[in-house]
Amino acid sequence: MRVFCMMLTILLFFPAMSATASINTSWKKERALYQAALKTPASKRIKKIKTTLPRLGHYPLRPYLEYQLISRQLTTRSGNQVRNFQKKYADLPLIRNLQADWLSLLYRKGLWRSYLKEFDRLPLRGATQECRQQTVRLKTGDRALRKKALIAAETLWTVGKSQPKACDPLFASWKKAGKLTSAKALKRFWLSVEKRNYSLARYLERHISVRSHKAHVKRFWEIKKSPARLFRQVRKTDDLHTLAFGLKKLLSKQPERTVNYWLKVRKIRKLSTVQHASIDTMLAQRLVTNSSDKKFSLIAKLDRSHSIPEVTEAHLRLLLQQQDWPMVVALVKKLPTETRQSDIWKYWEAVALKNTSKNASQQRKAHQLLLDLAKKRQYYGYLAATLTSQPYKLQADHPGHNNAIRKKIETTPAILRAIELNRLGQSSQSGAEWRTAMTTLSEKEQQYAALLADRLGWHFTAIVSAARVGAWDLVKARFPRPYAQTFKKLARKRQIDENWALAIARQESAFNPRARSRVGARGLMQLMPQTARETARNHKVPYRSKNQLFNPSTNISLGTAYLSDMLKKFNGNRALASAAYNAGPHRVSRWMKQRGSLPLDIWIESIPFKETRQYVKNVLTYRVIYQMDAGQRGQFMEKNEIARLSIKPVSAKQLLVLAPQDSDNKKGMAVTQ
Repeated sequence: MRVFCMMLTILLFFPAMSATASINTSWKKERALYQAALKTPASKRIKKIKTTLPRLGHYPLRPYLEYQLISRQLTTRSGNQVRNFQKKYADLPLIRNLQADWLSLLYRKGLWRSYLKEFDRLPLRGATQECRQQTVRLKTGDRALRKKALIAAETLWTVGKSQPKACDPLFASWKKAGKLTSAKALKRFWLSVEKRNYSLARYLERHISVRSHKAHVKRFWEIKKSPARLFRQVRKTDDLHTLAFGLKKLLSKQPERTVNYWLKVRKIRKLSTVQHASIDTMLAQRLVTNSSDKKFSLIAKLDRSHSIPEVTEAHLRLLLQQQDWPMVVALVKKLPTETRQSDIWKYWEAVALKNTSKNASQQRKAHQLLLDLAKKRQYYGYLAATLTSQPYKLQADHPGHNNAIRKKIETTPAILRAIELNRLGQSSQSGAEWRTAMTTLSEKEQQYAALLADRLGWHFTAIVSAARVGAWDLVKARFPRPYAQTFKKLARKRQIDENWALAIARQESAFNPRARSRVGARGLMQLMPQTARETARNHKVPYRSKNQLFNPSTNISLGTAYLSDMLKKFNGNRALASAAYNAGPHRVSRWMKQRGSLPLDIWIESIPFKETRQYVKNVLTYRVIYQMDAGQRGQFMEKNEIARLSIKPVSAKQLLVLAPQDSDNKKGMAVTQ
């Protein structure tokens, strides 16, 4: 035992990885030794690790074997040995695992003071660990610590979800101390309702004892079962949670009656500005996608003074559908300055002015708004550039060539470990190492890390890393071309633009071939298994199992085929086809029946699903970026799509008329400044 302790001490103080280690270093021999040690039977693994470690040198994954050594013998280790290991490898993700095991050991031994001291030194996040910490505070018998524990217990208890079993002892002590009241139970009840955790809400009823609180709960269940009961009587006593729930349910089928009911309630209830605005906003935003002919007048009733920006924006979206351009111009002026200066409302103010005013100065103002937008690499920027015959902006940038930063990134231990783990096929641990590394780097260094990930072919990691620091101009890293030949070949076969297919994949999965959505879509182009089966059958693509969707070639083959189907179904309109790819063709067909006569830019702005609306904007934008990055001429929209916009692109003759006036023309200067 003494010999083992000595060996462990030597290993813990073995020099950390040398800065001369490089991503180009070959670790073939060390890698084989490392893997052999891990494959050794459990009964002999400790001995094998001890003989292997001195032969690993500066191999990046050396810390993982050292971790195995200390974690497997934790019961015989001292606090100093654990702390020394954690200090030596402070950036190792497994440090948290070791701390959790160490704290569990101290807990089992009843070493409460040691536990708290160790927890404070390296706190662990998560409800389980936090509850365990507070439970230990109670076990010390210290009054001050007990008070802190009970306060923390209330915070941990008051959430809209069930907490882990590790919290049960803490909550039991909290309840025994008389801290659980009916008001607190009601508060958690509403939090559970907001999360749609109705089983927890039902459980909490047993702790709700005050008559008025019980009445609120009973009323909620009544309205949940039958929302129309809300209309029977205008009550002052209905809880706002119940009221909002019922109004939300009733609005889709009875919009006029619902809004009028709310206006009556609002008149007799004393509500705060925030309470008032939250329900007004909810109703207004839902009215935008309602099919009622009266939604225009109803939304106007909700905020006649235009004091709630979100309601005004919802009102503007309806006015766009009506193409009521004078009202759009008037209402945009009611928005707060910051909101009005956002790209969306700059664009629509320009369009409204173009469609409303014949005044030359107003036309120039509209043109200048579009010219300002056209300088940007984004949806409204490319729309504006299309309408003003301006070149599309790529705005690609590079953080520079700083060899010192590059060398630091390429020799950062966590990044080297991430690379080596990836080589061994341990993608989950590799990702954890990379994320840990990002927390230790400056913004500039993280940009270089994103470029390194791109060079390594880790395209998803590069995209996420660049987004993490807002490095939007790292176009090469953010818009890669993985599987380029496959995309090119299959796009040509399906007779679609390969840049459009790339844009879809970039939006769907950020080129993560193992991506899987909450609803079951899989792979690069995020295909649902049923859609994949039907597409495979229609296009005679070999397909047997949904797991094949994680194969890039199969996924791209089926994804491009389905994209081609959508393009044909919607007569070559890529905006509609993109929307169908995301939300389903049946929905897009329904939306076309409802609003198909609208100009295309208004139709996109009126897509009922926020996710699909942004999806279409992103895909159209990404396609241009891919075109230009490949040295091609950017084309935001095809001629048939441009013809359906709210305003026509300016001609060369109109450009001369709308051009800024000469500098000695004071009137012209005033217009364009």
